[in-house]
Amino acid sequence: MVVAAPFSWSNSTPAAPPLSIELEALSAQQQQQYSKARQALRKGQVSNYKVLRKQLDDHPLAIYLDYYYLGDRLKQLSADQVADFIARAKGSPLGPRLQRRYLKYIGPKRRWDDFLTVSPKEPVSTELRCYYHRAQLQKGTKEIGYDGAESLWLSGTSQPKACDVLFDEWTKAGLRTNEQIWERMLLAFDARERGLLSYLNRKLSGDYRRYGEQLWSLYNSPKRLKKHSSFKQDNSETRAIISATLRKLTRTSPQTAIAQWQHYQQQFTFTQAQKAAIEKQIVRYAFARKDAEASAWADTRLADLAANDLTERRIRQQLKKQDWPAVKRLIEALSPEQQQSERWQYWLAKIEQHNGLQQAATERLQRIAGNRNYYAYLAADELKLDYQLAASTPQPTASSIEQLSTSKGLARVRALMANEQYGDANSEWIYLLRYSDDDKRVALSHYAQQQGWWHFAISAAIRAQIWDAIDLRFPIAYQDLFTTFADMRKVDDTLLMAIARRESSYNRYARSPKDARGLMQLMPATAKEMARRINLRYRGVSTLYQPETNIRLGSAYIQRLLKQFNQNSVLAIASYNAGPHRINSWLNDGTPLPFDVWIETIPFRETRDYVQAVLAYQVIYAKGTGQENVEMLTTQEKSASY
Repeated sequence: MVVAAPFSWSNSTPAAPPLSIELEALSAQQQQQYSKARQALRKGQVSNYKVLRKQLDDHPLAIYLDYYYLGDRLKQLSADQVADFIARAKGSPLGPRLQRRYLKYIGPKRRWDDFLTVSPKEPVSTELRCYYHRAQLQKGTKEIGYDGAESLWLSGTSQPKACDVLFDEWTKAGLRTNEQIWERMLLAFDARERGLLSYLNRKLSGDYRRYGEQLWSLYNSPKRLKKHSSFKQDNSETRAIISATLRKLTRTSPQTAIAQWQHYQQQFTFTQAQKAAIEKQIVRYAFARKDAEASAWADTRLADLAANDLTERRIRQQLKKQDWPAVKRLIEALSPEQQQSERWQYWLAKIEQHNGLQQAATERLQRIAGNRNYYAYLAADELKLDYQLAASTPQPTASSIEQLSTSKGLARVRALMANEQYGDANSEWIYLLRYSDDDKRVALSHYAQQQGWWHFAISAAIRAQIWDAIDLRFPIAYQDLFTTFADMRKVDDTLLMAIARRESSYNRYARSPKDARGLMQLMPATAKEMARRINLRYRGVSTLYQPETNIRLGSAYIQRLLKQFNQNSVLAIASYNAGPHRINSWLNDGTPLPFDVWIETIPFRETRDYVQAVLAYQVIYAKGTGQENVEMLTTQEKSASY
């Protein structure tokens, strides 16, 4: 196992003095007994386990042993036993974890008294909420049960089977109305849940049958909205049908939606909320589909809609055309707060430069150049100024340090890390942060950094919102490995560090929903291919959690991307996030652009933010480690046509 390099921030940003926190160390005997107890449980040696467990009452992880023991015996547990465990595990994720498991077990068995003993308050998950309200009905608190049924009913998606009985009881009580079925139909329409929409339509009765059939027909063929004679009554149901259909129609034909909207808004008294929802949807898809005629109409509605997200989408389209008057007009249509962001102040300055207003541009750039982000560093480049870190790290208070020394949660984190139960340690850390105030989070961030728990230090600093604590938010982790493989691949070590910081926050065990793994969040297929290319024996995805292997393969992949894109870090960074095939398509769309315009108009927001963050992080790491003559982008990268 590779040990993380010691913290090594430059003298320009002095590191905090060591914390004096005394936590009682676990003896080797305690650690050994804990390991033996876990092993006994795994092997089913219950008698041996109980003997060992009696000797571990003072061990921080005794509660984990209890959880493992009880979790394997859900069938035998009483509600009182579970409730007792939840009380003892307060402040740890284990209480809610066992509670969920027990409730999921007893819910289908209709052990309602036990359910309410363990969960006197409504649970969070939909399935358990359904069981909870069924329990309330059986207990006789019907108002709570039926209110819960109504709340759960109003969903645009199908609910778990556990809800079926609850809905049946609610319906038998005569409480489900046509209005509630109709309201759910509208939700299902918007959620594009065709099966649910059809099911609900068959449940309507009376006058609502006609509305249901009309909504179902329009869901299947929105262009039937053109048959104006079908819509005569100006009532809430008809307006809801037209509104839902217009919002669906605009996905495929913004121009058709505009034409129909212009007709219907003259004939019906739509609410302001309906008008805004319809027009925002039309504007969104007019821009998304790059429909020139529909976009011209959308431009006339932006100011009244006052929707920053839609205005920013249009700004980028006009920025790509380098239509500076349109860009200026649109920026000025943003909310005052949004206009003042560094992003749009930078672009207003660029417009002033384009218009020959150099003094105004300089003054505007000066106002943002002292900050610490991508736009501030672009502004500094324009003015030929040094980049600023704007660093300031608060120190822990004496009271917060004292709290840490007696924190059971922190003691559990320490023990779990020592026992290599990293997933559990992460869950405990999240709980610890959740139930701490900002002063304690500051102390936790310092403590985690000193322990080499890099991602814990980062998460604590973020929760404490100490944005200027650069040494805590951007630790110099695994420096020897980054330097070694950067030299081997002839790439910049700060690029590797910046990517790892953005990808995983230095959590070596990070795993994304898309299955990217480790410090540099490598996809298994990419890692396997890179291992083949560099003649490294690939031993499976588990090795991607090893920092040395992960950085070795990640650095090789970065080298490959840089080579593919002629050593252009902007394109390599974008490719790392979105894939080289997408970058090639964005470059070859027939619109050569300056570097800053190209970055600003990257189609995927995630990739756009990613590129800007990694470029800024590189500056932070370069400045923080004392490098001289730092450049966010090379002259070649700035002058290239994108």
